[in-house]
Amino acid sequence: MPEISHGHPVFDLAAIFIDCMTPNQSSPGATEKMYGINEERMNIAWGAMLSTYLGTRDPAVIEAKTKMIAGFMAARFSWVAASSATTPEDVRQRTFAAALQMLPGFKQLVANLDALGV
Repeated sequence: MPEISHGHPVFDLAAIFIDCMTPNQSSPGATEKMYGINEERMNIAWGAMLSTYLGTRDPAVIEAKTKMIAGFMAARFSWVAASSATTPEDVRQRTFAAALQMLPGFKQLVANLDALGV
C-alpha cells in the first residue's frame, strides 16, 4: 500500500474507519445506501479486515484497536474541521481549541500505536 498510504498506518486505518464504521452512527442504514452492505455485515467486514491487518483473531485485541483508531479518527477529524477554510469562524475557533487540548493525548496515542505495532 505504499502507493496510496498517507504515512503512518493509523491514518489509513482511520480513513477506512470513517468510510465504513461512522456513517451508520450519524444516519442509520447509511452503509446500506452507500455500499449495499447493512450495518451488521459492515461490522463483520471491519473486524475481518482489521484481524487480517493485525494478524490476530483475538476479539479483545480487535475491539481495543478499533477504539484506539476511533479515538484517533475523532482527534484528526476535529483538527481537519478546525483548519478548514469552509468551517465558520466561531466553530473553527472552538474546534481548534478542543483539538489543541487533545494534542498531548494524540501524540501519546500515536506512540502507543507504534509500540503496539499498529
